[in-house]
Amino acid sequence: MSHNAPNHRRRPGRSGPGESAKIESLILEAKNEADIAKRHVLFMEAIQLARESQARGLELEALALAVIFNIGGGYSRKLLRLFWPVFGELEGAASVLDGHIKRHWFLWAAEKVLYFAADYPSVPLSELHGATASLIAATKAAGGYEPKASLRLQLHQSLRLGWIEKAHPLMRELEKQEALETLRPHPGLFPKEHDSGGVGTPRDFGCNAYANQVQVTYHCANNDARSAWRCARYLVEGRSSCALSLCALAPREALAALLEPLLDADMRQKADAAHRLGLPMVIDKPEAAGWLGHHLRYMVRTGAESQACAILEPLLAAKADSRIPQSATPFHRFHFLRGALAVLRVSNGSSVDSKLLASEAAALAQEFDNRSGGDVFARILENDSKP
Repeated sequence: MSHNAPNHRRRPGRSGPGESAKIESLILEAKNEADIAKRHVLFMEAIQLARESQARGLELEALALAVIFNIGGGYSRKLLRLFWPVFGELEGAASVLDGHIKRHWFLWAAEKVLYFAADYPSVPLSELHGATASLIAATKAAGGYEPKASLRLQLHQSLRLGWIEKAHPLMRELEKQEALETLRPHPGLFPKEHDSGGVGTPRDFGCNAYANQVQVTYHCANNDARSAWRCARYLVEGRSSCALSLCALAPREALAALLEPLLDADMRQKADAAHRLGLPMVIDKPEAAGWLGHHLRYMVRTGAESQACAILEPLLAAKADSRIPQSATPFHRFHFLRGALAVLRVSNGSSVDSKLLASEAAALAQEFDNRSGGDVFARILENDSKP
């Protein structure tokens, strides 16, 4: 995937009142649309019309909201391609938007893009680091996020790349600025529509869910299950998420990451609690396929092979898991394949050729390792294959 698209610089305000009103109407309709696929189409239409009308401010607003209202994740390559060129002029783009609130949402959307950009090995490290530096500079210029926000993002990216040694100093600095007690839920800080209204979905935790998730993931990667559990306690208690994109992803990732470290630390009861809460969050959620893979591996390790097979078989029906569409990022695809292979190793009578899935997992591992210059992903697969 190429990310070096032109910057599409435009003068603001070239659209007439009628065109602007139509674009604003499309944006409003997209925000109010419950169907994710229809919402995506409406946002894309608004972005395209704004570009044709050279309404730069409305284009950026629609682009930012398309990211933010991508509820639950499921980020597409199209959305990544559309936003990526903006990092080349992030400060200037933010200044085009009228008012502090719109600039805040726009820069927050940029952070979300960087959150999932690391999941694509086709995004070179130089571009990833350059975009991160651009975001930090733009937020400082706008008087925006506190330093701990950029630390979280850099820590997240280091963990995604498998750079645990580089993550240590970032975590130490983050802990100085973000004591564990500050990660408590504060529902009063957020408007009502920021809460998740889904039946059985955790609520009232707001964006602190992301802060917890990053620390949980770090401690899991560092084989410190007890510290991870302390950071995850609000997630497991069920006060974990709002509906907006990154917040909705946070509890899924944290709970999935906890499973095997807790099991290895002889904390089976807590691991079971994380599994019970986390599994419903990732079943039938293609954008969370990687975390489903973690739950599948957990079920195999805890003697629930039949349940794991029952979940996996429909996904692998027809040819090569047709129900895991392209909305799953390569990173999620890799971890889903790990879970699938763990199940297939202990199942009998499956019609799926595990060699094909193993070959795909190895190819993805090589892509990720080639980008980061290490062998982290290859070693993951090697450890998986050990009895």
